[in-house]
This record gives sequence, structure tokens and C-alpha cells, in this order.
Amino acid sequence: MVVCPGIYIVFLKTLLKLLPFFISFFIFGIIFKIAFDEHCIVAARIIYILLLSVYIVNTSSTEDFLADSSWLPKNTFIENIKFFIVATIHFIPVFVKQYKTASKRSGKIFNIINESFNLSIDEIKSVEIETMKKISMVKERKDSLFANLYLVILLLIYLFAFAF
Repeated sequence: MVVCPGIYIVFLKTLLKLLPFFISFFIFGIIFKIAFDEHCIVAARIIYILLLSVYIVNTSSTEDFLADSSWLPKNTFIENIKFFIVATIHFIPVFVKQYKTASKRSGKIFNIINESFNLSIDEIKSVEIETMKKISMVKERKDSLFANLYLVILLLIYLFAFAF
């Protein structure tokens, strides 16, 4: 994670968004009389998993996902799962854009969601075409020694830091 220092800005923004969760987490610890050091260890684990999640989400792409999953058997169920994941990844920004457009027109949440889905339906065909293009252009690749070594180091840090 030292390799990508820009990740820490995103990580800190994510921590700020989760600040109410951590405040309530520690308040419940006080209410239920849980030892403070145990509570801090659990919070540290949550923060570490959050850091790993932010790193993975910000450094991965759909092309990487498809290339890494190319070793899976070529049956229809697995291909449909891959298509669903990639199409969902491409559909979310379309929906968010339409949600922002619909939220300017209406103040009621159900109307906003309904209108944003109706506006997003028009772009489903383009999402499907883009997804099919990405899946057809995937290239199989070998395992990366650096990535596997990095994962092992992160797992060892996690196991030794929180095992005791």
C-alpha cells in the first residue's frame, strides 16, 4: 500500500464517512462494559480490512478481474456470473448519474429512485454492448509473483499483528 500513496486520501475520506459508526461502536462498548483494549483491537481490525478494501477497489479494474478469472472453467454459469459482475460495475455509474439528474427534479426518494431506474433503462443496451466488448477482449495472463508475494506479506502482517 505504500506503493500507491493516493490511496491514503481515499482511505481517510472513507474513515471520515465511517466516523459515526466508530463513535457508536465505542458508545456501545461503554454501555455493555466491554474492555477498552478489546474494543480497540476490533476497531483496528475493521480499519485494516477497510484499508485493504479501499486499496483493492481503487487499484483493480474490470480488465484485471476478467484476466484473473480466465482460468475458471468455461461453463455458462460462470460466464453468466462474470457478465453480471462486469455489467453491474458498468451500470452503477450510469444509475448514479441518472439518480443525480432525478434528484434535482423531485424531492421524494421513491420518485427519485423510480425515475432514475426509468432513465437508466435507456442506457442498458450500451452497458450490455460495453460489457460484451470487455469480456471478448480479455487476455489470459500468468500469475504475478509480485502480487502474490504482496498478498502473503499483508496476510502475515494481519496474522501476527492481531493473533496475540
